[in-house]
Amino acid sequence: MSAWVSGYREVRRDTRSRGGSHRLLTTTVVVVLLIFGASQLHNLLPSIHNPFATTTVDRSGPVLLKSLTDLHTYDAAQANLQVVVDLKDETAYVPSFLKGKETLFVAAGSVQAGVDFSALDTSSMVIGKDHHTIAITLPHARLGETTVDPDHSYVASRQSGLLDHVGAAFSSGGSDAKLYQTAKAKIAAQAAGDAFILQRAEENTRSMLGTLLASLGYTQVSVAFA
Repeated sequence: MSAWVSGYREVRRDTRSRGGSHRLLTTTVVVVLLIFGASQLHNLLPSIHNPFATTTVDRSGPVLLKSLTDLHTYDAAQANLQVVVDLKDETAYVPSFLKGKETLFVAAGSVQAGVDFSALDTSSMVIGKDHHTIAITLPHARLGETTVDPDHSYVASRQSGLLDHVGAAFSSGGSDAKLYQTAKAKIAAQAAGDAFILQRAEENTRSMLGTLLASLGYTQVSVAFA
């Protein structure tokens, strides 16, 4: 009798175990079906989006025309340059791993070179008696404004000491204006020291005027820079 009861209890325990397994399997199937159903519903109704999604609203004002300037310079050449700016802030008597910053900034910029046509008048041009030759005197080419292209410039690395890391956690972040100013000055200085840029600008100006005046019937065009 005791053996039969013992066997009965073992059967009951095994039945409960199989019932738990069935419930676990059923729950898993339901979860999978819910996930699959949600995926299919998203495919069928793609217009349904997250109601709590963040959107950006542009509330900027209209662009206002502040001034209009007549330009008299023919931009004859453009020099594209790149410079790596390495700025390091140091604190006297304090090791750099505690206090200090070093930034590597790769800057891409350009400088225009042009010739000023604003003073060009009849005294600057000498036309031959046959009306087929012309000689023009122009001022030498000059460098224009230096620009740094933000789309092709980037910070390669930033390193800072422990105290600077702690301070950055409580600040809104620094500005990269100093990096751009330094890069602009270096690019301008490099362009000013390269005479080939101005030479190319004068060659292009001479070629442009030769083609233009040839279309007007001049067979010999002379362009001098003084």
